[in-house]
Formats: sequence, C-alpha cells, structure tokens
Amino acid sequence: MSKTNRFKTNNDISYACKYHIIWCSQYRPPVLADAIEERLRDLFRQQTVSGRHR
Repeated sequence: MSKTNRFKTNNDISYACKYHIIWCSQYRPPVLADAIEERLRDLFRQQTVSGRHR
C-alpha cells in the first residue's frame, strides 16, 4: 500500500487491517521468555526507530 492510499478497497467497501499486540495478559502465564522476549523487543525497537512500522 502506498502512503497516499492506506485503505484497501473493494467494489463497495474500504478497509484497513491493523494489528494490536498485547504484551501480557492478566490471568495467563508468561509465554515469551528470556531470549525470545528480548529478541522481540529489539525487533520492535528497530522497526519503530527505522520508521517502517506502518
């Protein structure tokens, strides 16, 4: 998708698919542990700093 067209369109609808990441839930045990958690944090930081997070 280009910067000018952030919505996908069909014959009669327009939509934008976005994601929401939840780091941890209140009543669930931790899933991401140690090295995996650190690697994900590093990847998120890199994407945010580089501006490619859209």
